[in-house]
Amino acid sequence: MFSSDNITVIHEVYNQKYEKMLTNLSIKNIILVDQLDIAMKRGLCVLTGETGAGKSILLGALSFALGARASASLLRHGEKQGSATAVFDIKRNKKVREFLQGQGIEFENEVILRRVIYEDGRSKAFINDSPVSVGLLAQISEFLIEIHGQHEQKGLMDPSTHMSILDEYGQLGHQLRVVREVYLEYQGLKKQLQEMQEVKDKVTAQQEYLKHVVRELELLNPAVGLELELDHTREKLMNRERLIEAVNSAYSTLTENEIESNIQSVQSILVNNQGLVGDFTPIASTLERVLIEL
Repeated sequence: MFSSDNITVIHEVYNQKYEKMLTNLSIKNIILVDQLDIAMKRGLCVLTGETGAGKSILLGALSFALGARASASLLRHGEKQGSATAVFDIKRNKKVREFLQGQGIEFENEVILRRVIYEDGRSKAFINDSPVSVGLLAQISEFLIEIHGQHEQKGLMDPSTHMSILDEYGQLGHQLRVVREVYLEYQGLKKQLQEMQEVKDKVTAQQEYLKHVVRELELLNPAVGLELELDHTREKLMNRERLIEAVNSAYSTLTENEIESNIQSVQSILVNNQGLVGDFTPIASTLERVLIEL
């Protein structure tokens, strides 16, 4: 599309193998357009007209179909919904065919990009009548068409496109595939090497830990039966509170009831009176041992 005051060029991704890419553009209820179908013929197609003739409407509708941002202002006044549909010939476009296969979208020799906008500003996107996200619509558009405007970046000025253009010009497709396969193989081997290194580091760390454990055991020098002795000690320690409580309770019982004092009194009585009735020496001796034990 050309105009005298604002030149806009729609440049299709094109080489000598492609006869044409964009084959049809359909617009319905977009801005001032009620309904319009444009069939693109083979070769260069040019739409001309004075300022305000509607060239920018066609370009805006095409951009809308390709996934550009949109708002309710794009919809024709008084309508509830509008749409823009772009049809592309992809018989020889390998990148697009691979992209569609990767997304699981059915296709034959053409791809149809359709976008619908509603009065509340919402929009829906379709590829070959399969619902998709607007982002996916924009992705596939990169393989189909370039829109060059007066203040827009051109593909040739984008450094990310330079290598692919050079490879295609030099017909280096085969070499590119070989290099890609070798690089992928290298990446796979590099990943395997990294995984093996991680396993080695893990084994080394485990080996150092086991060496440390062996050294600790050698310093401990455990004897036969030590485990049972340690278990017994552990059990005693676990019950130490109960043992202390039991001993304290017994001690309190003995001291509170003045048992020791009573026994001493009984012993004194027996010793002092042993000649009156009989010999109380054995009993007195027994009570003395009891006092000593207490």
